[in-house]
Amino acid sequence: MMQAASLGSIDAGKIVAGIRIAREAGTSVKSTQKSYLEPDNEVYCRYLAPRKVALTDAGVRKTYADRTAYIFLPGGLGTMDEFFELFTLVQLGKLGTELKVPIILVNYDGFYDCLLTFIETMISQGTASANDITFIKCVNTNDEVVSFLANYYNIIDH
Repeated sequence: MMQAASLGSIDAGKIVAGIRIAREAGTSVKSTQKSYLEPDNEVYCRYLAPRKVALTDAGVRKTYADRTAYIFLPGGLGTMDEFFELFTLVQLGKLGTELKVPIILVNYDGFYDCLLTFIETMISQGTASANDITFIKCVNTNDEVVSFLANYYNIIDH
């Protein structure tokens, strides 16, 4: 899904960059697939940890002109690892951003329903609080993502 989003952005004339793991889901991405990204716009990491650091840094908002968001499409364990990394950093107040950054779960076909139930269970059991999830927005469609971000960043013409 991330490739589809990246290709759509490229088709729209936007610059796309990526930090990829050399081995994703049991395959050697670097050696078996021709990249859709420009060579100067991608970096390969051996492990997920450096990518998570870069992901965190990429979303930092220092000024009101910075319009960033973390958007999670349906994915696997790496996606969940990245989501929970951000969730934890927000919970601990350690995200490193001066201004709030939205985290959006794109819940295509109810993909994240079980995750949302799990988070509600964590809140009911006292291992997370309702305040911890105020930064998470769950939407079901691409149009809802665009609409939410346009409202969040007060962009009139969308």
